[in-house]
Amino acid sequence: MTNQEKIKWLSRYRILSRKIDDLAEELEQWRTRATKITPTLSQEPRGAGNGDKLQSSVVKICELEEELDQKIRVLLLQRDEIVAVLDSLPEDTLRQLMRYRYIKGMTWDEIAEEMYYSRMQVCRLHGRALNKINL
Repeated sequence: MTNQEKIKWLSRYRILSRKIDDLAEELEQWRTRATKITPTLSQEPRGAGNGDKLQSSVVKICELEEELDQKIRVLLLQRDEIVAVLDSLPEDTLRQLMRYRYIKGMTWDEIAEEMYYSRMQVCRLHGRALNKINL
């Protein structure tokens, strides 16, 4: 497996994590909409309108919650796989760098600052870590 393929494999966690964040935000928007819907009570009969907005919002919320639960389960499985591979690295420095990058989603500059290395050294260590990973 090439280093580019390894990077893609390791990046799955962050990509799915972002999707989950987007889905959670959408779910919150639907919950907000549902709490803003108020019934209008009237004794006059009304024609067929848009249907029950509250009911459709609740249905959408339930669908989104189920989708979110499924994606979180997948995310946790992916995280466990990635952590197991990272934990197999022989050096603590390499393990920490890779966790910063692929689990925490830190930038190269943030990692360099955290680890007290130059950005160039972090990139070198990253390459060394990729070469030691066996997928």
